[in-house]
Amino acid sequence: MHHSSAIKITRQEQILLSLSSLGFASRSQLQKVHSLGSDRNACRVMSELKQYVNKFVDGESIFYLNKKGAQVIGHPGAAMSKKMNYTHTLMRNDLYIYYGQPDLWKNEPRFKVVEQGLIVQPDAFFKHDRTGQRMFVEIDHTQYMVANVKKLERYKQLSDSRAVHKQFGYFPEIVWLTISNVRRERLEAAANKLKLKIKVFLRDDII
Repeated sequence: MHHSSAIKITRQEQILLSLSSLGFASRSQLQKVHSLGSDRNACRVMSELKQYVNKFVDGESIFYLNKKGAQVIGHPGAAMSKKMNYTHTLMRNDLYIYYGQPDLWKNEPRFKVVEQGLIVQPDAFFKHDRTGQRMFVEIDHTQYMVANVKKLERYKQLSDSRAVHKQFGYFPEIVWLTISNVRRERLEAAANKLKLKIKVFLRDDII
């Protein structure tokens, strides 16, 4: 019984830590990340954490750390607000899970080329555990296409500067996650015009 309780506490801590790094997470995402099994079991596990997490429903239950949960794991700044852009975060989580939850994954890092005054901040940057390849991640939910094109132009500048090539020996692949075929086609067309290689996924294709 004591051993079972210890396992339960460890799992709860792991889930809270996941929410700290993921921001928001849907029930189905937590099922995949923590192998929670059936929907019923996942609901039971999350119910046991109700004093540490808040939830709301948007198609399915969406969870995030409350102030107490953030304090319990020693990450007081990790408490979230429902007003934050949770759909964008959930889409980023989808890619994180799709690529096998890479060990080296960083949200919103900055890549600078000081002499050009250039800053590129992807939604995430990671190293593929199996291939070792590094990739930029961009999430397109309701972004204006003009903003997406400007982002692509900055990636083109970053590539042309060779700064990232010097660091990694190549320019990492750009992976874009969007929500419709129309948006995918427009992203691909804009990238082709810049002679920039990107891979565009539809969210429905990876979940």
